[in-house]
Amino acid sequence: PGFPALPKQQALERTNAAVGARRPFQRPLINVTFKEGVNKFRGHQRACQLCGDCVSGCNYAAKNTVLMNYLPEAKRHGAELFTETSVRFVTRESNEWVVRFDRTGSGRPTFSAPPLTVRAPVVVLAAGTLGSTEILLRSREEGKLSLSACLGRGFTGNGDVFALAYNGTEPIDGVGAGFRRPDLHHQVGPCITGMIDLRSADRKDEQIIIEEGSIPGALSGVIPFLLGVANFLWGRPSAGPDNRTLVQEVTRWSRYLAGAYHGAVRRTQTLLAMAHDNSGGSLRLVDDRVRVEWPGLESQPIYPLIYEKLRTVSRSLQATHIGNPFRLVTVHPLGGCCMGKDATTGVVDHECRVFDGEAGTSVHPDLYVCDGSIVPRPLGANPLLTISAVAERAAERLIGRENVRLPGPAIAPPPAPTFKPMFYERAKPGLEFTEHMTGEFAWVGDQEERRPV
Repeated sequence: PGFPALPKQQALERTNAAVGARRPFQRPLINVTFKEGVNKFRGHQRACQLCGDCVSGCNYAAKNTVLMNYLPEAKRHGAELFTETSVRFVTRESNEWVVRFDRTGSGRPTFSAPPLTVRAPVVVLAAGTLGSTEILLRSREEGKLSLSACLGRGFTGNGDVFALAYNGTEPIDGVGAGFRRPDLHHQVGPCITGMIDLRSADRKDEQIIIEEGSIPGALSGVIPFLLGVANFLWGRPSAGPDNRTLVQEVTRWSRYLAGAYHGAVRRTQTLLAMAHDNSGGSLRLVDDRVRVEWPGLESQPIYPLIYEKLRTVSRSLQATHIGNPFRLVTVHPLGGCCMGKDATTGVVDHECRVFDGEAGTSVHPDLYVCDGSIVPRPLGANPLLTISAVAERAAERLIGRENVRLPGPAIAPPPAPTFKPMFYERAKPGLEFTEHMTGEFAWVGDQEERRPV
């Protein structure tokens, strides 16, 4: 009640029938708070301001990320949080795990500084599909950790495809406010508020979901130029008049130069599609960084079908269709540490415990992976709820084990913080350095008065 009409949502809804959808247009439940107050984790959240900057990070603490729920809850139960750190690998020493990490951006590896360490009886990797897989790949190489040969296999982009319906006939208001205050007369709304559901029970390999998105306001300064170039190089115009008058041509070109909140960009719809690819990607360590290898990625039959549906949306909006001019991108990477019945079919078991070795069902004691990397196939939809459900089930199983010590009682929570927009804050300058000492070490003096030099 009271939620305003959003042009980008209404525009997508008008195309629902044109793409052949058998189901009504959907307004999916989204992970955003629309009423200011204290949530059930005792954190204060502001209501969504409809600014459209969800992708680059909510400026109003309205998006229900782990910052608003799991992390404050862990902190209240005594957890220590280490920010701006990059985990290198994990090793097993005696009866505990040793996590090796570096300060992000500190330059310590440049000076051959040894990794910092944290020791723990239980380790849960939740660094995302690329992060968790990279950590385990490096742990196998540097930490000599025994792992399944399936590690890195089964990578999928969840059938994601990105496209734009550029310079249509109706305003879309699809660019976030950025550093500006949200415009009450041109509200963007959350990144995804509408969905065209093309799924059916007949052909799972042809199931597609199309959603609208929003472009972060941080790109507002460059997006008119980028889209103008993309339109010239790769755009596919919708049907239009062959001959335009001089006034029509002037109006058309003025749209291109009017900035991100006017003209052509204001009439641009961001389109996001999800489907089922073949999960044929592999993750490998190359020069100490994870890389995706996926032969035949774009030759899969699902992609021409997706492209045609997205072009139909653009035609319905009387807009120029701009597909991704580069290789496919994904915002929902899955796989790499896939769940399986044993080490020959997966990296973790049904409780997210990491298999020990390349065969059998034995697991490393108290080593878990709980994120999108354990999903063994594309889901064809936004994977948030699936990942959350599997992770919470694993947490319940972990707590229920006899060898896991339950945390102590929750400490008294601090007063609920008052959030303010992030663009009002200014980062403070600072300086830090890493020192690497080399040379020889020797003892001088007699037996009773030795001292190092």
